[in-house]
Amino acid sequence: MTDLNSLFLQMWVLDFQMGLFKEPYFQGLVRQGLLTTAGYKEVTGEDYVAPQAQPSQPAAQA
Repeated sequence: MTDLNSLFLQMWVLDFQMGLFKEPYFQGLVRQGLLTTAGYKEVTGEDYVAPQAQPSQPAAQA
């Protein structure tokens, strides 16, 4: 991990501890590729669970 990534991780841990951001914010960072799943666990103390895709609803027939 680069020094910059390490600094961001430390900042995010503090942000979470102070209640500035909650789990959904960090889940978004993981989806964007800005935070690893290991980093998510380090920040929140919980394993990252990827959202499940909802099956599409069949179109109503006329």
